[in-house]
Amino acid sequence: MTGSLVDADNSIGARVSQMFYGKTGKFDYVLSGAYEQTGEWKDAEGDVLPPDYGLGETDSYNGFVKLGYDFTPLTVCS
Repeated sequence: MTGSLVDADNSIGARVSQMFYGKTGKFDYVLSGAYEQTGEWKDAEGDVLPPDYGLGETDSYNGFVKLGYDFTPLTVCS
């Protein structure tokens, strides 16, 4: 989480990310997500600073899903 301590209005930024993965029998999966909201950058006097990268007050959403299946036959060890 980021933000200005001098003037917090519209300067709070955060990133949240979560991932789930596992395997059930011959199937496996990965689920991933993220959210990012970047607020305005401000100097010590509370004045808005222009971002160098040009993405001020950016919202970003990401998602990823991967599914897999093992085609090799199951073998039972005795």
